[in-house]
Amino acid sequence: MAKGEKELKRKGYYRSERSYGSFSRAIPLPEDAKIDDAKASFNDGVLEITVPAPQAQKKQRKQVQIQ
Repeated sequence: MAKGEKELKRKGYYRSERSYGSFSRAIPLPEDAKIDDAKASFNDGVLEITVPAPQAQKKQRKQVQIQ
């Protein structure tokens, strides 16, 4: 298990980071998301994942008679 700790103190803020082993997160996506076209990059400790959204379906209008 990897263990690490970082602290940064500067004028106006204080940042502390701790890590204890591995980390995972699951994010649910819409059922019609285009997963095959997903792209991911990892730079400077930031993971960015881009998943194209499905094209919006045209909303169908329905007129209802008021009696």
